[in-house]
Amino acid sequence: MNNDTSMKMEKDTMITLDDNTTYVLLDETEVEGSKYFFAVKIDEKTKNPTTEYEVFEEEVENGDTYMSALDESDFKQAIMIDFLNNYMGVVGDILDETEEN
Repeated sequence: MNNDTSMKMEKDTMITLDDNTTYVLLDETEVEGSKYFFAVKIDEKTKNPTTEYEVFEEEVENGDTYMSALDESDFKQAIMIDFLNNYMGVVGDILDETEEN
């Protein structure tokens, strides 16, 4: 899957791939200078999030940005741990704010 676009990829961005599937980038992390995104697929008809998720690697070539889905691998599993840790940090912050109020 590739997405060819000149827009900057960042968390909370909606992207459409070459095959016309749409994803919302929910989280991002960086490993050794490369950016990775955790994304949820959007249902084409209802425009609602589905239960399908993907991890993309951002590739920039000649000013164009491409998103490539990661294959199942140990590296993908490690990236998923980063995303889980990010999520747990957000949940912790929300709980801390709740306790303060």
